[in-house]
Amino acid sequence: RDVEASGKITIMDLCSGKGFLSMLLSEQLPPDKVEKIVLVDKMWPMNNAARDLSVPEGRINWDHIYGQAADGHCFFDDWPIRLITSKQDLKPPSTLRALSKRHIA
Repeated sequence: RDVEASGKITIMDLCSGKGFLSMLLSEQLPPDKVEKIVLVDKMWPMNNAARDLSVPEGRINWDHIYGQAADGHCFFDDWPIRLITSKQDLKPPSTLRALSKRHIA
């Protein structure tokens, strides 16, 4: 759907960890060809968690994606291609189907 509607693709970074590959791709790929990059890992905090609170112990800290610089601007706005985190356990087959429906189809 993304490609048909906008001509842009969505990249899914499965088991992304902190997202180093996604950050590199956001900087290197042409933004006119890529709509977004979805970082999928079961260790991300829940997306509905308040981003101004500390990340629970044992979870990946997402300050490098959603945090704020000293001057107050949000890092989320600085990525040439939008980065989105998604807390998912990829073992159940239904998870991949749901991800596909939500972010791709």
